[in-house]
Amino acid sequence: PEERNLISGSGNVGVSIADTDTMSNTVSGNYIGTDVTGTRALGNVEAGVWIGNSAQYNTVGGTTPEERNLISGNHGGGVVITDARTMWNVVRGNYIGTDFMGVVALGNADDGVFIRAGAGQNSIGPGNVIAHNGSEGVAVRGPETLGNLISANAIHDNEGAGIRSLDGGNAGLPPPLITHVGTRIIRGTAPPNSIIEVFSDEGDEARVFEGTVSTDGEGNFTYRVPQGRFTGPNVTASARDGEGNTSGLSTPESPPSPVAMRELPGIVGPAQVSLDPKTVGTNLGLALFCVLFFGLTSNIFNTILKDYRDDLLAAGGRMVPRAFPGYIGRIGRSVGGMTQYGRGRLVLTWLAVLLVTSIIESFLDERVGVLGLERMGLLMTLFVAAAVVSGLELGSDLYAHRRWAPRLETESKVQWLGIAAALGCVTLSRALDFSPGYLYGVVGAIYVLPRLVHVSEAGKRAGLVLLTVWTGGFILWGATALLPPALAELEPVFLTAFLIALQGVFFALIPLDVTDGGHIWAWRKSVWVVFFSVVLFCFYHFLLNPNASDVQALQQNGVQTLLVLIVVFGLATLLLWMLFPFRLGRARVRRR
Repeated sequence: PEERNLISGSGNVGVSIADTDTMSNTVSGNYIGTDVTGTRALGNVEAGVWIGNSAQYNTVGGTTPEERNLISGNHGGGVVITDARTMWNVVRGNYIGTDFMGVVALGNADDGVFIRAGAGQNSIGPGNVIAHNGSEGVAVRGPETLGNLISANAIHDNEGAGIRSLDGGNAGLPPPLITHVGTRIIRGTAPPNSIIEVFSDEGDEARVFEGTVSTDGEGNFTYRVPQGRFTGPNVTASARDGEGNTSGLSTPESPPSPVAMRELPGIVGPAQVSLDPKTVGTNLGLALFCVLFFGLTSNIFNTILKDYRDDLLAAGGRMVPRAFPGYIGRIGRSVGGMTQYGRGRLVLTWLAVLLVTSIIESFLDERVGVLGLERMGLLMTLFVAAAVVSGLELGSDLYAHRRWAPRLETESKVQWLGIAAALGCVTLSRALDFSPGYLYGVVGAIYVLPRLVHVSEAGKRAGLVLLTVWTGGFILWGATALLPPALAELEPVFLTAFLIALQGVFFALIPLDVTDGGHIWAWRKSVWVVFFSVVLFCFYHFLLNPNASDVQALQQNGVQTLLVLIVVFGLATLLLWMLFPFRLGRARVRRR
């Protein structure tokens, strides 16, 4: 900041780059048209930056915050590029019409960027914020002003259009026509073999750059948001041809928007999942690797826990203060007493656990304030979705009891550990920046446990319950693709229920002696392998890595997070083996 130039009130223009052979200059890190604080206009008489008379290959701005120019408060346009053979100049990464933070209005009196009089092959973007200017955000004028690229900028709140072609500028390329808009997908038409850029905005401009897609030979295009929903509330698009000519913005269209409900960021809907064979193959390979890893490692882990149970308990007892088990026991008896008398109290306690865990897990979305309607919408979405998943679990558990153990007593039990699990999942997800975050705490908040002793009965029960939960979640996920706009309110609930079901079944299928996956493993290993392979593939393809393949898949944060957890589990198994079978085995050999 101490090296920044202040170029304000200095004459007709702030910075002039002009004439033939004026090439390869860079203008970066300046305040052009404001005071030294970047919050008050001292404007130049005309443009902030003027490039003309055949100047070429010059750059205004850059790719880093230090290279950014603030070009605001001028009495003409922000940046003017003019005259024939003024070509291959780049304007990128600047704030044009705002304060130094890119937020507060400090507009130029005319266009944010004006390209005219035959200037061609210039690039506006990426990364400019062009807002609050007195006319167009970006204007291109004249039939000889061709090939000017306008790409990946945040353009909003200008007095005129966000992008406008005048008098045949940029070949008069027409804007796209959006023919269908959903919460995560748009379809439309534009000139064949053109590139479409999709934006979200409160009005009819281009505040948030969503992404790009190409039209086919007939001019049709379909754009899918990679994860989550359109930022909205409106969607617009621009087109550019192979020569770089960029159109104005399309007529804004509004996606269906839930009012009360809100989903976590990063959830993937049916329209967003890639069918590319490379992506499918990559996720299938990752799933099979995990199945083999858990199958081998969990077998060793379970064997150690079984064969060295007394040694493990003794070691744990030495590490835990003597008074701690007593405190835990008293707490357990006090909270357990809440569920001992009557089904009504059990249901109320179950709902209370769901509510508390939903409150905790609503903090997975860091964009939502602590209080307000958005928080309530997210909380209600999590609560309702969790109730649906727990209801599927409870209903299938009751059926399994009647099917395989009709004469045995059942034990109704609230899973209080879900609250601690929810807190741990939120902490882990936020620490690892994992989106949409782990949601294990709300799964299994209530159990109806038949006292099953036989291995086959326990395995069948576990398989039925988990299959019911997974199938129900998958059906709800697929149903979101068929919801009419009038039922868009249900989409966040359905997608969140799928997320809870998928994550819960994944964790439950890890084949430990204390999990349902361990019961299925003990009953029939082939069933466990097939089921876990399918669930793991869905976990990767519908949640962690819906669009990337090969090396790119390993660069996804969700994939990296899961692989780190797998490594941690493997190291824990190795540590147990070294502390007990290996160490105690050597001690026994020495005693002999």
